[in-house]
Amino acid sequence: MTHLAYDAYRRLERPAHLGPLGAGRRARQPLGRIVVRPMRLTDVPAVAAVDARVYDTPWREQVFVEHLGHSRYRYWVAETSAIVSGYAGLQVAVNGHVTTVTVHPDYRRLGVAGKLMAVLAEWAAQHGVARLRLEVAMANHAARRLYAGVGFTSVGLRKDYYGVQKDAVIMERQMPDASLPAPVGDQGSKA
Repeated sequence: MTHLAYDAYRRLERPAHLGPLGAGRRARQPLGRIVVRPMRLTDVPAVAAVDARVYDTPWREQVFVEHLGHSRYRYWVAETSAIVSGYAGLQVAVNGHVTTVTVHPDYRRLGVAGKLMAVLAEWAAQHGVARLRLEVAMANHAARRLYAGVGFTSVGLRKDYYGVQKDAVIMERQMPDASLPAPVGDQGSKA
């Protein structure tokens, strides 16, 4: 983890809906408003910190910087109480490839991924993207339920996509309908 990512990670506050540290497992309280907006360069350290928290092999900050500077990529962040709680990315051509949907573990199952997917799909529909495609770990049942709940269907399998014996399910959603049904679950995944 880079110095910037580590500093951003250390500044992440424990969300109020989880209660104080050491309080044990408590019922999650409702969040404030989840705001989804386009990612800015100033978001990269916080996004990289979330990425490092979620994945064994996180993306370097430079990957996000390069993608933000390229016209074929679009990224959004979800903010909850002014804290980056998740992010999503889309590589754009005639079809769109969802590159990532990631939610900080403290904000999962609270609607963050569903909001990110709704904004991503709405943008894709407005910009003439014919189909969305993504890969999700076969073992990530919560993310697969989320994607199915917003109109994606399984269309194939990529063997060892995430490493030895870590297969990915290929999922697609036909566009242009940007209206998404309510999400079933909420789990971050690098798509």
